[in-house]
Amino acid sequence: MSTLSQPFFPHVLLGAYLLGVLGDDEERTFTEHLAACSTCQRDLDAAQHLPQLLSLTDGANPSEDGRRQP
Repeated sequence: MSTLSQPFFPHVLLGAYLLGVLGDDEERTFTEHLAACSTCQRDLDAAQHLPQLLSLTDGANPSEDGRRQP
């Protein structure tokens, strides 16, 4: 369950989704939102390279889809 205060705006979950750190409920909520939100789709597409770049700075190993592994 999200601890974000209401009203809830799924847009704020984009970075966490991209890094693969959302809980199950939040990931499901964002995935449903993403299917219908062209703004988030565009932003996600534009930011896809960021986890790979971050992995260069802290030694993390991104998964094949570019998300950071816990």
